[in-house]
Amino acid sequence: MRFEAVLHNGANTLSEAVVVDVQQDGRVKISPRSLTSPIKSYEFEHWSELDVQPRLANTPRLIGLPEGGQLESVDNDSIDSLQKSFSQSILYRTIDRLERSWGAVLIGLVTTAVFFWGGVTYGVPAVAKVVAHAIPEEVLFPLGDEVQAWMDEEVFEPSQLSVEKQQSLVDLFDDQLDEGHQYHLLFRKSPRIGANALALPNNVIILTDELVALSENNQQLLAVLAHEIGHLKNQHAIRRLLQQAGLAAMFIAFTGDVSSISSMVIYLPGLLLELGYSRDFEYEADEYASDYMASNNIDQSHLIEILNRLHESHIAMESVTGGPSENQDTNDSEADNNQRSTFDYLSTHPAVESRIERIRKFQP
Repeated sequence: MRFEAVLHNGANTLSEAVVVDVQQDGRVKISPRSLTSPIKSYEFEHWSELDVQPRLANTPRLIGLPEGGQLESVDNDSIDSLQKSFSQSILYRTIDRLERSWGAVLIGLVTTAVFFWGGVTYGVPAVAKVVAHAIPEEVLFPLGDEVQAWMDEEVFEPSQLSVEKQQSLVDLFDDQLDEGHQYHLLFRKSPRIGANALALPNNVIILTDELVALSENNQQLLAVLAHEIGHLKNQHAIRRLLQQAGLAAMFIAFTGDVSSISSMVIYLPGLLLELGYSRDFEYEADEYASDYMASNNIDQSHLIEILNRLHESHIAMESVTGGPSENQDTNDSEADNNQRSTFDYLSTHPAVESRIERIRKFQP
């Protein structure tokens, strides 16, 4: 059997068109197509001495030579035929047979899908949890500072609570929840996200003026703050970020598309606001708050009540936030998109009913 190829001898950048002649006994002779070519002919005792790369659709095939250099050929059918006749590799023959079997291809696709699902559902979260708890504060705090600065510019306004009110809440927080002074409580006003609380990787917890106004008593605020400490204790923000990076890595591994990860890197500070927390993270934080309240003889109804009030507040805000009208200019549309993306954060919280049902199970 004979097929044409291009020889790259490896000694220089020159390439030469050659003819590969394979005898019935497996002997191989590689000769230049041009009679005036300066390169020599190559001869090998058997085809199996050559390192033939697996076929990938109809892309050019590479064949490594024992003495260095390689052949490149588009005659995949001839090479496949030679491999079947002379290859001593059981693995190659098995792979070739599987690639030609629709049943094997279907099984491969199903296996890949199951592997991807398992990685997304269990593998990535498990790895993210281990890695998040191993990251030192020297890394976490600068990230938290960056996120806080971004939010102060894009999301928050200075708090309008009186200095006395802020200090009284800080004292309550330090006395009831933060005796070791691990965390820092700040206050901001935010018409964009309304009544809310956020826990940042630099151990800063932000309460909005709107949430303070929405609460009926300090016990409800303590419930919210305990919930946010639950996020910090479990490193939920960093785990969420690592999970997104892990999903991007899996996407790249399966598709080869590296461009999709660039936007995540560029908009890193906004991810913690845009993505919110998963259902399981919210459940963990609720459980932490419930345990705190039970151990301090605080009625857990305060946590349930503030959740209901927050839910009603967010529904009211969403009801007055719609898409841009046709006569809005570009700047108005961009502002509206930003506002809707902020509400996407609120919508990622699991249904309040399911959270309250779980909280009631924690009650003694």
